[in-house]
Amino acid sequence: MNTKIVVVITRSALSAAAALTLKLGRVLAEDGWRVRLVDAPSAALSNAAPPRPPDEERRLWGAEATHAQRGVLTLSPALGPATGLPPGEDHGARLRHALGRPLAPGPPELVLALAGDERGLGALLGVGDAVLAIDIEAEREALAPLMAASPIRVGASPDEAPALLGERLVRALGLVHPEAASRARRVALEAEHDLAWEGFGELWDTNPEAAQSFFWGSLATQDSPTSAAVAALGIIHDRVPNDLDVLGPVLGVCVQKLGAFGPHPLAERVWRVASAIETQALEPLPLRLQIDLLDAGLRYAWTLRDEGDPSFEPLLRSLEDRLLRLDASTTRPTDAIRLAVALGNLAALTGDLSQLTWARRCLELAEPSQPALAERYGVLVLTRFAATGQDPSLWDELVAHARSRLGPEPARAHHLMAVAFAHRGDRATALSHLGEACVYDRRRLLAAFCDPDLEPLFVGAGRVDYRFRVTGPEGG
Repeated sequence: MNTKIVVVITRSALSAAAALTLKLGRVLAEDGWRVRLVDAPSAALSNAAPPRPPDEERRLWGAEATHAQRGVLTLSPALGPATGLPPGEDHGARLRHALGRPLAPGPPELVLALAGDERGLGALLGVGDAVLAIDIEAEREALAPLMAASPIRVGASPDEAPALLGERLVRALGLVHPEAASRARRVALEAEHDLAWEGFGELWDTNPEAAQSFFWGSLATQDSPTSAAVAALGIIHDRVPNDLDVLGPVLGVCVQKLGAFGPHPLAERVWRVASAIETQALEPLPLRLQIDLLDAGLRYAWTLRDEGDPSFEPLLRSLEDRLLRLDASTTRPTDAIRLAVALGNLAALTGDLSQLTWARRCLELAEPSQPALAERYGVLVLTRFAATGQDPSLWDELVAHARSRLGPEPARAHHLMAVAFAHRGDRATALSHLGEACVYDRRRLLAAFCDPDLEPLFVGAGRVDYRFRVTGPEGG
């Protein structure tokens, strides 16, 4: 049986640890895992369980199981009366007996064994594949033998969110999710690209139509990890390399998920797939696909520049030449916005304002039918051209536009003014506007730390003379 045993140890209030263990088991089961909770040797788990669980999530002791959405959750009284075992203190034998009753066949099973006292610790020494230590910092030395017996150790506090703890635990165990859809969707790190690739590939090979629906319903959403969408792009290109009707929209999503501008660690992968699509195409690429391909290349070139790679210059010149030769005479409004963004990225890399008029015309073309998108992306494009430093009046234009948005969008308007004043060297005014933005929306503080356009504001932050550098001698 493919079983991973996690020994849960605690020296905090046992009831709190048991409650966290129960919640952890539940969220893991709801996420599709097969989970068994084992009490060794106290009855803490059963005492911590709600006396009357909801009927739709039925919980039964012993070998019977509860189906919590997709997964299975079983609570086993490991050290209570066990058929076939004499009463006594052989807790290890009783634990092995409890674990010997398999759940329904399937991959893999997680066992959370709660050790609530010294007998429990003794029974579980050397048994587990991992140790989950809840609030034991004060007595880590006393528990060193148990900790040393496991190569995998995960620390937690009694008030940690069970869902986050579950993610950390599964990651530490190196487990692959039993569901292909979850493997394709739940990938947050670049290092897990292969996991997302394998998961979406399994979905596609089983049912391509269902895989496409899954992409648009899950991976293409704003909150889905970019690496999962890029992995899906690679799979789709591998399976249908000449189907531009399928590949084009997926490529567009991946380019947009790279963000509006700046380097991105996945830009090279998107650019390589886009280039392969062009090479293998049986007909000329549609304009939108050409724009997405070139913008992906610009994002990759941005990455090369920041890494000091000498291949940056020839790639940039090739992309510039191709972008400026595009026939955009029949551009659709949404394509015009994408072209304006690409021109802004080109300006940021070349420091050249010569395409500003073309970018403005693109946004004017889109404005009648897409006013909200044209305004939002227009601000980003204006910022890209202004950041070249070639025309300071562009920052004045951004400030004027931001002031016009104070009524409908005060937090965003103040954030934009913070960007403009930071680049103009007036960091005191920039800080004031950033503070105003946070008054309207406190999430703007985190957004500020993530915004490369506000980088000039934070130069020198953390130094004792930062206030003087920002406000001058009269700033206090």
